[in-house]
Amino acid sequence: RICLETGNLWSFGAYSGKSSKVKVREYDLKGSDPILLQEHTIRLTGAAVIHDCLLTPNWFIIIHNPVRIHLPKLALGYGIDDFLLPDAGAASTAYLVPRRQDQLAPAPTPASGAAAGKKPGPTSRYATVRLAPGFSYHHVNAGEDDQGIWFDTIQYARKPPLNMQDTSPVSNAMSAVADSGPGELTRFRVAPPVQAGAVPGLVEPIRLPGPVSMEMPVISPGLTGRSHRFVFGVRTTADRSYKGGVAPWTAIAKTDLATGKVTYWEPTPRSFVGEPAFVPRVNATEEDDGYLLTLCFDGVAKKSTLRILDARDLRECCGLVLEQPVPFSFHCCWIPAAEYDCAPAARL
Repeated sequence: RICLETGNLWSFGAYSGKSSKVKVREYDLKGSDPILLQEHTIRLTGAAVIHDCLLTPNWFIIIHNPVRIHLPKLALGYGIDDFLLPDAGAASTAYLVPRRQDQLAPAPTPASGAAAGKKPGPTSRYATVRLAPGFSYHHVNAGEDDQGIWFDTIQYARKPPLNMQDTSPVSNAMSAVADSGPGELTRFRVAPPVQAGAVPGLVEPIRLPGPVSMEMPVISPGLTGRSHRFVFGVRTTADRSYKGGVAPWTAIAKTDLATGKVTYWEPTPRSFVGEPAFVPRVNATEEDDGYLLTLCFDGVAKKSTLRILDARDLRECCGLVLEQPVPFSFHCCWIPAAEYDCAPAARL
């Protein structure tokens, strides 16, 4: 995540072993080569899936989704949906890393035992918050207000399958399947911690307006760490309710959190959309004044088209047919021309 105030990059990397851990790093990107400004280590308990992160003016946040690993299936070369299983009923954990270490007091020193008298190092300066059981891959945004820290995510009841190659009418690719439940737009609120270590209690989710089930949420890029009104993403049901059953990614959705209104753009039948990228309009003054770019795969023609939508009303502006088909599940991002050094034809 890029901090809008400093321009610095905050990232994380997960490392497996006898003791799994996550390293959180901040980089200065102003020069020709990134400069590492700070690094912190988070020690994990048990297996985990951590796919995304969040950034606020004062905190870097990751969410630890509990899972179980079926070791025999892993050793035999089974797919990820076969050996990585949900840990039913286990709470998720949010790790809150302060962007300045002096924001948190050190964790209490144990009174006795092998760790007694050990001074907490920089790796101990983070707080953990237990979240009600659930599972999330992709987050929307996070921020701070007079009520504390908030963060929005797409939450399932448990880990959804990841069979992204299935485009059949009954596909369960990250959709509203019975076991995982729908992907719901969800908010969590926590009080800013003052001391490193575990925060008592369990934080319950707040359901927000949105499609019955969605994925790949995006907002206007100028609002990272700030309040947002509109959330764009992919609808993961065959229609606007459960009546059509579950399906691959069948529409682009826009949710207005202020009014609760959800707007859809639907491609032709047997066409599947990818993650949208929000491109602000030049000199835009409104949050949703821009364009949505999404790769749309036509399962009948076996072709991919870059669809460009007006983000204000999801009206299609134009489409650019690509020479080669592109899988509809690809991630994407928008890079302004000023930051790219190749010819326009190569960019396209």
